[in-house]
Amino acid sequence: MSFPEAHLAFVTSVLTLDGAARYLCLDEITRSSDATKSAYTDSLLAVIDDVAARLAANDPKWARMKTLSIFALMVGTLQVSRALADRQLADEVLEQGIQNALALLGAEHPSVRKR
Repeated sequence: MSFPEAHLAFVTSVLTLDGAARYLCLDEITRSSDATKSAYTDSLLAVIDDVAARLAANDPKWARMKTLSIFALMVGTLQVSRALADRQLADEVLEQGIQNALALLGAEHPSVRKR
């Protein structure tokens, strides 16, 4: 899978109905046992680290934190969208969330100077 395709797959896996069930249960996980939280963390980081490696393999710590923060933004977008009564507005929020996440994933590492 190419760099842009991997990003799109990551974003759409979170900001679609398929991702909703997986990522909107966070309030349940916060009330769960340490073992459940640990399993969730391990599972999430496997996905995050795969995306992060494509983002900046030369700086895995930076790439992991950037990818985790984008993931958090996407989950928030999904939660807001699902809470809206206006379906058209909800769909627009999701579409803009996808565009925002893709733009953020395409951002350069801060150590890279733009010409």
